[in-house]
Amino acid sequence: MTDKFDKKYSLLKAFEEELTVLAKYHKNLVVVNSDFTSRLGLSRFSEIFPERQFNFGLAEQNAVGISVGLNIRGKIPMICGFSNFSLGKALEIIRDAICYPNLNIKFVAAGAGFGAAQEGESYQSFEDIAFMRSLPNMKVFCAADVYETKAILRSMTDEYGPAYLRLTAEKCPIIHDENYDFKVGKIDVVKDGKDFFMFAAGPMLYRALEVADTLKNDGIDAGVANVSSIKPIDVAKIMEITAGAKLVASIEDHNVFGGLGSAIAEVLANTTGCKLKIIGIEDKFGKSGKLKDLYRDFGLDSTSIYENIKGFLKDNYID
Repeated sequence: MTDKFDKKYSLLKAFEEELTVLAKYHKNLVVVNSDFTSRLGLSRFSEIFPERQFNFGLAEQNAVGISVGLNIRGKIPMICGFSNFSLGKALEIIRDAICYPNLNIKFVAAGAGFGAAQEGESYQSFEDIAFMRSLPNMKVFCAADVYETKAILRSMTDEYGPAYLRLTAEKCPIIHDENYDFKVGKIDVVKDGKDFFMFAAGPMLYRALEVADTLKNDGIDAGVANVSSIKPIDVAKIMEITAGAKLVASIEDHNVFGGLGSAIAEVLANTTGCKLKIIGIEDKFGKSGKLKDLYRDFGLDSTSIYENIKGFLKDNYID
């Protein structure tokens, strides 16, 4: 596989930097934290704006519930935590007290995919996209690099309504430039292709680009689309891509049920003539280990994805 993505940068660091900038412009922005200040990149914000950071300890349901009151009183709460805890433990409150009345509350969560590698299955979230995108009024975003992290954070803070930004703790290479313009509900094609197309999100984007480079050596021109806005999803762009490429794949560090692949399949269910291969976590829990090993063991490193796709293409008469 290519080594052009060897230099990688922290998305959590990008989040920390942009959050501090946003707080200077949005005077009513407050951070709600559940005892993960340093691990989520909130130390700098806490030092600069100590009166605007509320740490509730390991009481995520309380943190989410109190955020409802903060929003009603004119604040914009940004609830920060690990996906399985700040989202999973408080799902009923998110559904009934935030999404139903359509409150202006934001969620930023780490621990997505294998980002929390050493902590094991309790920290590794493979289900968060599924239950967050199923909630009416909730927007769901997934960042692939530092500039996209910052752009999504600006957009979701400026725009009214509940929103969720999914971040990995994994360091990711830079794919976009500092002028990257994120648009809600739009897919960004980062590489064109005429034979085959891959839809990817978050840290799987650079892996998809690595796979595309390797497929090029096999004479296959593969395109790559960045789906950072998972809900709302870009129906028109999916239709356009699949009209030209009769074979496509989705790649995600999330359960194959309910995630990016499912969202694309829901669009393709209303069309004919395109076959979708969903590549992700095959209905399993995670385990503790080194990040690189976990991606390999679960078939989501670049080499495994390449082999999976090559088999898919061969079965469908492209080789």
